[in-house]
Amino acid sequence: MEFSTSESTTFDRKEAARRLGISVVTLDRLIAKRRIPHARIGRRVLFTQSMIDSMIEMCTQKAR
Repeated sequence: MEFSTSESTTFDRKEAARRLGISVVTLDRLIAKRRIPHARIGRRVLFTQSMIDSMIEMCTQKAR
């Protein structure tokens, strides 16, 4: 199986929050409400760049 660079790199909650420009607490709330794509391995919550990009895409408002 072949992965692109952005897909094979995973980020923890702190790094994902930094990339989104939000606090870790806000990210935790989004995870709890299942409003942000994420992967859970045991207790670890991980994100890929494409997951972060899809969150930005979902929250982007179109101009009128």
